[in-house]
Amino acid sequence: MMNHYLLRKSLLAGLTLFLLAPNAFSQGKWDVPADKKDRVAPFKFDAKSVQTGKEIFSKNCISCHGTPGMGNNIPMVPLPRDPASKEYQANIDGELFYKMTEGRGAMPSFKNSIEEKDRWAIISYIRSFNKTYVQPEAKGGSEAKGKIGIALTLSKAKDSITIKLTQKVNAITSPIRGFAVTLWAKRYFGELKIEDEKTSNDNGIVRFACPKKLPADSLNLIKLKIKVSNEAAGVSVSKDTILPIGIVKSNVRVLENRAFWNVRSMAPIWLILAYNVSVLVVFGILGYIIFLLFKIWKSGKENKE
Repeated sequence: MMNHYLLRKSLLAGLTLFLLAPNAFSQGKWDVPADKKDRVAPFKFDAKSVQTGKEIFSKNCISCHGTPGMGNNIPMVPLPRDPASKEYQANIDGELFYKMTEGRGAMPSFKNSIEEKDRWAIISYIRSFNKTYVQPEAKGGSEAKGKIGIALTLSKAKDSITIKLTQKVNAITSPIRGFAVTLWAKRYFGELKIEDEKTSNDNGIVRFACPKKLPADSLNLIKLKIKVSNEAAGVSVSKDTILPIGIVKSNVRVLENRAFWNVRSMAPIWLILAYNVSVLVVFGILGYIIFLLFKIWKSGKENKE
């Protein structure tokens, strides 16, 4: 009896791994963009941040990753590792923050459900299980002291866009570091995001690759929107611009192809032919019926004579 039970359990586990394995292999290595990898917490980890992180972790993360150090993480593919394990702790802070923010596959994105400072608090809690951990210097982002300037430069090859953030305080212009920047192309319905969110470096610069084969207007122009934000500084600004980075595609008028019509001259040729043939067939049948009726009438008249 026990052998049959173990066999069924083994088959079920094997089937589960078989179904989930393709998803695991398709995800591959989780690479973190260079500008995200070097991010560090904007505050010093302490007992308060550890406690806050523990509470948030217990509500949002423990169901899959389990209790740190207990090895009771859920057995699924890909495996959500124990936060206290060497493999998990091998991630630097910026990598942990990015993965927690963006998510992937079975790992959800917490970008919109957990505030930035609370995501860092979770990392504070996780690091409390690593006795050799030394927190990197908390640089954070630049303080928003003046009006934010957004300068945009298109490369000569028109294959990349450089955005520089600055602010002017007391006649001194300085770069803005650590602000999130996203680039969007305005479309007829909504906005199209160009690449993932990037963070301005020490020189206040971020670069985006120009989208390929993005339809533009007749002048090869595309309307763009630059969005700049920093949750900790309470900043959220945007700027609209226009750049010649698209591909001109002439708009085909549907009426010119006789696809839609309101007069006979705009109707499709096949429809006109089909209509005329149908009318001829109907009149032919009616004429034949009249001819038969006439023959019956004539035959009856001759019989009476």
